[in-house]
Amino acid sequence: MGLEIANTLFGLSRVGGVFIVVIAGTTIAIGMVVGVGIAPALLGAVADALSFQVGILGLGVLTVLSCFILRYLQKI
Repeated sequence: MGLEIANTLFGLSRVGGVFIVVIAGTTIAIGMVVGVGIAPALLGAVADALSFQVGILGLGVLTVLSCFILRYLQKI
């Protein structure tokens, strides 16, 4: 099902499996870099500058706002 979504998003119709694997691998790699590397570093920087509570509050606000942004995505 995920590959079908990738096909729809990128306007592909049954292109070779290698291309889809590259798209899936790139998506997972970007998610890992952001989730494991950038997010904790930013949270730590905010904790050093202000307080840990402000960092967690900001993370919660961004998470809630991301739920509302989904409304504006095109339907697949």
